[in-house]
Amino acid sequence: MFDQAVRDPAGAFDLRGCDRILDIGCGNRPFAQATHLVDVSLTDHSERFGYPIPLDGRPFYECSVEELPFDDGSFDYAYCSHVLEHVERPDLACRELMRVAKRGYIETPRSWVEYVFGAASHRWLIDDELGVLIFREKLAAEDSDPLGIRDAIFSLMDNPRFRAHWNSAGIRAVRNVEWHWDGSFDFAVIRAEERLPRRGELGNGARPRDTENVLQHRWAT
Repeated sequence: MFDQAVRDPAGAFDLRGCDRILDIGCGNRPFAQATHLVDVSLTDHSERFGYPIPLDGRPFYECSVEELPFDDGSFDYAYCSHVLEHVERPDLACRELMRVAKRGYIETPRSWVEYVFGAASHRWLIDDELGVLIFREKLAAEDSDPLGIRDAIFSLMDNPRFRAHWNSAGIRAVRNVEWHWDGSFDFAVIRAEERLPRRGELGNGARPRDTENVLQHRWAT
C-alpha cells in the first residue's frame, strides 16, 4: 500500500520528445506512458500485494535494474518508482539507469518513512542531500517497525479522507524522494559498517561518520 506509487499523475513528467520510455519495476500498475516494461519477476507477486503484472502488449522484460539487457542510450526516459530501496547493489542500479536512458525519474521512500512503517524487504534508507542521492544501508535496529506504530498507520488507511490526504501531492513530496535527472546524477552508497562509530568516538561529540564523509562517497558516471 505504501509502496504503491500514484503512477501517471497528469502533467507530473515532461515527456515531450520521448518516443521510448522504460518503466523499471512496473509491478501491477505500469506507468501509462511507458513503451517498454521491466520487472524482476513475472510470477512472484509478493512485492505487489498479490496482484499480477498486466501484460497488455507492451514489450516486457524479466530482469533486475542492476543488470538491464539494453544497449547504451536505448531509451529517452526511464521511470523507476519504489524499486531502489529493495536492491542489493544500488550503485549498479544507478549506473544502469544512466547507461540505458537519457533522463528519468526515481522515487523512493525517504529515510524517516522507514522508521514509521518500514518493510523488511527495504534494504536502504534513502535521501537527497547536497545534490546527491544517498543510500544508507539499514542497521539491524532500524529494520521492520522500530517505533512500533506501523499497524496504527495502516489502520488509518481504511479512512478514505486519510488515504486521500496521504496520497496528495504535497504529502507524497514529504514522504518520498522525488528525483528527476537528466544525463547523469551523483549518488553515494554507505554500507552499514561505515555508519557505525569507530571505537572511542562515542561521547566525544563526533559527527556520524556517514554524514561527515558523504562527499567522499560521491559517485557519478
